[in-house]
Amino acid sequence: MPVSAETLRYRYAHATHRWLVREQNEDAVAIAPEHGLALIADGMGGYNAGEVASGLAVDFLLTHLADDLGQLRRQDRSNRGRSELSAQRMLHALLRARIDGVNEAIIDAANREPTFEGMGTTLAMLLFTDDAVTTVHLGDSRIYRMRDDVLSLLTRDHSLLQEQIDAGVLTPGEARASINRNFVTRALGVDVVAEPEINEYDLRAGDLYLICSDGLPDMLSDEQIFDLLRGDADQDRDDDDIDRVVDDHVVDATVLEGVAGKLVDAANALGGRDNVSVVLASVGWERDAGAREDDAPNDLQDSTRRQA
Repeated sequence: MPVSAETLRYRYAHATHRWLVREQNEDAVAIAPEHGLALIADGMGGYNAGEVASGLAVDFLLTHLADDLGQLRRQDRSNRGRSELSAQRMLHALLRARIDGVNEAIIDAANREPTFEGMGTTLAMLLFTDDAVTTVHLGDSRIYRMRDDVLSLLTRDHSLLQEQIDAGVLTPGEARASINRNFVTRALGVDVVAEPEINEYDLRAGDLYLICSDGLPDMLSDEQIFDLLRGDADQDRDDDDIDRVVDDHVVDATVLEGVAGKLVDAANALGGRDNVSVVLASVGWERDAGAREDDAPNDLQDSTRRQA
């Protein structure tokens, strides 16, 4: 299951900010490199309920999926004749079961505590395996992929605006100015049955993945996000630009951290209407052919990261 030291390697970086008009950050960000996991949950609800929902979602998924993926690894070693399709079905079933579990946990918490009533959270998650990446999402947090100088949106927003765009009621430009931009049609903790979208994509050395809460695309167009990822937004470009580093090698962690910070800063500079969080994941071969497994792809351990 999760990638071994003999195959592709990864580095991760993240940045988050509560923005200018928010008193607290309801986004929760988590990265677990040893399990190939990265996720963002964007909470919704009054008082501090949104923060509670997103934190609960991240903690639950990290705790349970870490155990689940370890068990799947052991099963893979003992069932090497199992087909790739069978393994994929098992993984998807496991993910759906854990999504059901965290959905129920959020609803139960809201029922027990009156101030948590109505809380919920979006979810956008990447899970890297030996030869593919699995995306899981509910709501309007997004996952992008930069490949061969093309930025692709891998998720479709579960939102009223997206439904209006699909129906031809609004153009994408009109949707950006709509007062209904934060109305999501799927989320954790909202309905008794959660409906995540789960998809598989092939991996290539040189891929760069971006997970973000809606605070980023609400302020920046895809073209602006693309320019920042490549470095075109900077007048003075240098060797740290993503497009000069991402070939078939994993990008240095300090470069990723700089780009993640630029994305958040650029969105913040445009006024700040919501929390914004980003995670970047670089896929590639290690430049040092002698790199050992204990030379971590980055210095992050299993953790939840939130920043007010």
